[in-house]
Amino acid sequence: QQFYTICKSKVEALFDLVSEIVLRGEKVIIYVRFLEEVKFFQECGWFEKGEYVVYGSKGVCEITDISTINISGMNREKLYYFLRPVNDRDAKIFIPVDSDKIQMRRILTQEEAEALVDSIPRIGCLWIADEKQREYSYRQAVNGCDCRDWVRILKTLWKRNRERFARGKKETAMDKKYFRIAEDNLYTELAVSLNIDQKQVKDYIAHRMEQAEEKEAETVPV
Repeated sequence: QQFYTICKSKVEALFDLVSEIVLRGEKVIIYVRFLEEVKFFQECGWFEKGEYVVYGSKGVCEITDISTINISGMNREKLYYFLRPVNDRDAKIFIPVDSDKIQMRRILTQEEAEALVDSIPRIGCLWIADEKQREYSYRQAVNGCDCRDWVRILKTLWKRNRERFARGKKETAMDKKYFRIAEDNLYTELAVSLNIDQKQVKDYIAHRMEQAEEKEAETVPV
């Protein structure tokens, strides 16, 4: 067993060091002494094999491996996260462990998922000031990995489609595309976090809404 001491101001070098240790097949245990360092490691987004994460517009993915990759044109000395989207089990995504450009986070805990569902009535629509920027706004919201933004997209498109139908217009292909992405991402994450089937998520949300309304009605003074 070996211990390594790294200067706090040069903690970024730990990425390279850990990569070398892992490639030798050794186990890595990291001890931190400062809250600032704990925050650094959290922000760096170090994940483990077997974890479920949300990756950009791909939604919930499982980390099936963390290893080097032998593919032409890719750095064979780098460590990569091997991702498999929950809704596309045949797909494979390779993400450099030390990349600071990716949008990836851990999925919600059960408590966080329940809190999100309870907060849905208080989440507003997306603010789109310029119609020409509508798709850009949708794309930014989807790629940002914020599940509240997915709710905002769904609310925005539900309202928009209702208004279009009232005028005799159909749903646009773009609106249909982003509604599907937002719905799939939201329902998949809630299903995994709450340990329920994805087909049950819609009914689960409706049930929580009913419970909240009943509870609120009980507290209203007569």
